[in-house]
Amino acid sequence: MVAPSITTRFKMKFGMQLLAGFLGAALAGAALGQCVGDDIYKVCTDASGNTYEVMQYGNVTEVQGRNRNGERWSQETYDYGTMTETTGRDKDGNRWNATGQRIGDMYIQEGRDSDGNRFSCETYLGETTCR
Repeated sequence: MVAPSITTRFKMKFGMQLLAGFLGAALAGAALGQCVGDDIYKVCTDASGNTYEVMQYGNVTEVQGRNRNGERWSQETYDYGTMTETTGRDKDGNRWNATGQRIGDMYIQEGRDSDGNRFSCETYLGETTCR
């Protein structure tokens, strides 16, 4: 299942954007940069110098990240077929969460960012609208 890219949310305090629900589809390559490892565990580095440890088992993907300044963040994603639940912490320890669901050609995502603000985004045929 490939979740659409929703880049308008999840601005973490260390300046990068994290995509809930997208990581499961992105682990194979480009979105996380250069990766070394296998389907269960890999370490990836992107062009900005961020490093990600990615662990996948069953329907769970865990990511431990570190930016080039050494600040750490994390996220855990559960994939339930057409629904994805993601929780995480930014570099300051603030929690965020998102729930996404695919319904036909539409992908709906709702949750709270690391500042506690609620959001809701819908993607239909590649066009994303957030409120």
